[in-house]
Amino acid sequence: MGNPTDIYAQHGVDNITRKPDGEFIGNCPWCRARKDSKKHGANTFFIRADGEVWDCKTCGKSGNVNKFLSETFAANMNRASLGDLKELSASRGGLQVRTLKAWGVGFNGKQFTYPSWLMQQSGTFSPSDIRLFRLGKKPVSSAGGHAGLIMPVSSVTKLPAIKGSKTIWVCEGEWDGMAWYEALRSVGIEDDVVAVPGAGTFPGKCIPMFQGKDVVTLYDNDTPGQAGQKRTWQKLTGVVGSLRRIRWENGLPDGYDIRDLYLEHKADGASMVRVVNGFLTSEPYADHVDSSAGGTVSGGIASAPDPALDNIDPDGRWVNPDEVLASYKKWLKLDQPEMLDVVFGSVFANRMDVDPLWLFFVGPPGCGKSELLMSLSSAPMVHCSTGITNHTLISGMNFGKQDPSLLPKLIGRTWIVKDFTTVLSLNQLARDEIFSVLRDAYDGRVEKPYGNMVVRRYEGRFGIVAGVTNKIDSATAGNAVLGERFIRWRSRHKGKVLVSKDVIMQALDNLSEESQMRNELKDIARKVLNRPIERKHYPNIPKWFKERVVELAQWVAVMRGVIEREKFTGSTGVISAKPQPEIATRLAKQFCTLALGIGVYRGLKELDEYTYKIIAQVGCDTCPDRSEEVIRSLYILGGRASTKIIADDTRFPYDTVRWVLQDMDLLGIVKREKGSEGSYVLHKPVHAVLKRMKIYEEDHAWRWSGLKA
Repeated sequence: MGNPTDIYAQHGVDNITRKPDGEFIGNCPWCRARKDSKKHGANTFFIRADGEVWDCKTCGKSGNVNKFLSETFAANMNRASLGDLKELSASRGGLQVRTLKAWGVGFNGKQFTYPSWLMQQSGTFSPSDIRLFRLGKKPVSSAGGHAGLIMPVSSVTKLPAIKGSKTIWVCEGEWDGMAWYEALRSVGIEDDVVAVPGAGTFPGKCIPMFQGKDVVTLYDNDTPGQAGQKRTWQKLTGVVGSLRRIRWENGLPDGYDIRDLYLEHKADGASMVRVVNGFLTSEPYADHVDSSAGGTVSGGIASAPDPALDNIDPDGRWVNPDEVLASYKKWLKLDQPEMLDVVFGSVFANRMDVDPLWLFFVGPPGCGKSELLMSLSSAPMVHCSTGITNHTLISGMNFGKQDPSLLPKLIGRTWIVKDFTTVLSLNQLARDEIFSVLRDAYDGRVEKPYGNMVVRRYEGRFGIVAGVTNKIDSATAGNAVLGERFIRWRSRHKGKVLVSKDVIMQALDNLSEESQMRNELKDIARKVLNRPIERKHYPNIPKWFKERVVELAQWVAVMRGVIEREKFTGSTGVISAKPQPEIATRLAKQFCTLALGIGVYRGLKELDEYTYKIIAQVGCDTCPDRSEEVIRSLYILGGRASTKIIADDTRFPYDTVRWVLQDMDLLGIVKREKGSEGSYVLHKPVHAVLKRMKIYEEDHAWRWSGLKA
């Protein structure tokens, strides 16, 4: 919003002036409308300096901007006379007055108005915009308004009158929506009808209301309309029960739409319905992914995969990892072939009778993690999503017996999340809500009440393998305090400036064959995972393996301990609490669970040294990246070095290394060397443990080779 008072002035608050304290004052539009006194509401409408809050000292109304929009459109609805609506009806091809009323059309004395709506996290709707127009003119949005869905409104509650029908029709433009609503009602069809304000403006926040529905899109017969219809299909893929769209017959004029049909058929609803039904098709677009193909999703929301895909072939056989590696190397440049062991091992681990395994696949954009993860989308017992939002994991929307929430559809499966980074980009409240739900879900029971009397309760567990960028490192501290549930694998590539030229070249080679590539990768992934796993398939865990894993888990638990500092004092500020590392029990179980899954993938009878190397790498990657690299450098430098030498070796700024070493000192990993300024040594027990774990020895040079090339 530009001027914070623009939206108020646009909707009847006049004579707005600014007070010395920064607040604004004006005339209340509702009090001034009273006939008993022109002085009512004069200079009694106060607006906070930022425009977000208002109140009238005369009528007592107050609230935020959404509340102002609610009061405004309700007043406009009540103010619209029969004569006003008849005049509008005549200019809009004879749309019935009752249809205009049903869609919340109002009049403010100068212009006609109607609201658009966005869904809130609670599952309710609030007005996001009031659109204004004069006869013969196009509607314009309110100052600072946001595009939402236009839909019928209850004359009593002044809220969207959504019936929760199995079928929802989506029209392009408010007048098409009203015309189609009127046609359906004329033949006794009570389906819900909504409209988007433009071909390219389908609001993502409203996607949950379409969960499990049969959706029909009726966009205009022109290039923008058909492009918008295609984008809407992409957004609703994996969310809805089914999708159909209108495919206008050849020969109709460019721009022909539902309102033209209304005019041509003289508002004959039965004739319109018959024609439209003849134009409908469920044929997907050429590059459209069917929601039944493993639950592929858009917009961070997913529906359950086709239940048939969860039927594992009882005769499915083990696939040699060498064959799998060859199939992936045909299309992807894998600098770390072990990533296949980690990904497939994670899925197998989550089919075992053990606690769930949650893993972050960390890597920069373009490293190939998305292609690898989404190749699992057609595998049994897997559910794929492209992202997460806080109001789709658990939804408070009340659709009767239907629960649009995503979480119950995950239970018993491995949830593959293409990009968890979207969660880290949310505001803190939304992000914390997601983490809270996930923590409860990891423990097997989630319960969440909503203000509309809906209570969601779920019991059961599921695995997660989620792609994420290095942004996860900046979010680690706040999450570790609450108890980390995820372990990590980090994709690393050679080079700094000319990074991963071979990866880019491979992507260019695949440019014209991407569909074939994805189909082949899905085929091999489905083949690998389409076999039953029984206890007899679990490999044995030798004693030496357990002993190393115990020490690895203890070390990682200390390494990812959090130093809490007083707010606003920065990394050198006052420590608010003595660090208390987590007990390593969960980590040890997670590492062994992943090892078992890798053993199943590789067909092992007993876990071996190669599997331990992978688990050791996962342990290193599960530590905060910056801290782990500093400690690695200190160990390789002999366990004793100055801050400057470590900074030169790691290429981190001197101050960064100094802060990390101070944290490591508090956690008992290093100590400042006596009689020196800025020199540190590894504690002897830590040095001994690192040596026994063999995570930084020369026989693990494959782990670090070329990382500084």
